[in-house]
Amino acid sequence: MKINLTGLTMRLGSVSNQVMVNINKAAAVNAMNLVGTALLSSRQRALSHEQLLEQLSSYQEMLKNVPYSTDVVLPN
Repeated sequence: MKINLTGLTMRLGSVSNQVMVNINKAAAVNAMNLVGTALLSSRQRALSHEQLLEQLSSYQEMLKNVPYSTDVVLPN
């Protein structure tokens, strides 16, 4: 029995991609997660109040313009 590895690899890639998409759809976007993301992405793991507000505004704009799910709801 000959196994077609190319076809198997393509199907596995497709399934694994769909799993990651569904995990991202289940992720919750809230204030705590966004603040944590902003702080962890800064070099010193600390931001001034103004820098934090700027980062949060950027994340909010990104989620408005490129939502990862149709279920994303952003406050005004």
